[in-house]
Amino acid sequence: MTIGTSQVNAREPRRGEVGYQQKPKKSVEPKPTPQKVDLADLDGGLTLLQYQLAAHNTAIYPEVGTGSLTALSYLFLKLNGEAGEAGEKFAKLIRDKGGRGDLNDREEVLKELGDVLWYVAMLADELDESLEEVAKRNIAKLKDRQERGVLGGSGDNR
Repeated sequence: MTIGTSQVNAREPRRGEVGYQQKPKKSVEPKPTPQKVDLADLDGGLTLLQYQLAAHNTAIYPEVGTGSLTALSYLFLKLNGEAGEAGEKFAKLIRDKGGRGDLNDREEVLKELGDVLWYVAMLADELDESLEEVAKRNIAKLKDRQERGVLGGSGDNR
């Protein structure tokens, strides 16, 4: 059965087929090497950009700096693991100490949160975005939801 002049099953010709035209290759420019950040020179202050640059200098994972599926997959899986570790530390605090922790417990949770931040920074880096821009976008999204009275509830696009 023919459906008018519809091209329901139309596709571009593949290599070796009549009508195939090789598409020009996209030029992929290498990412600029992030600048080195000497944490000793920060006088106690640290911006999100400085953190991201310093974190990048410690990055060792598959295909670092490529933005590849492998790099992103690795980072997302590790982020999930680190967030789980932070949750585990806190859950044990509730279970073992009735939620009454000491400074050591607090320090352990903060260490895990630092690991979570590192993976978030590397994900932003792999996606060619600054951690500062990610933070700005998030605050803008939350402000918009607040103004519309939809902070509570569920769904990404509320």
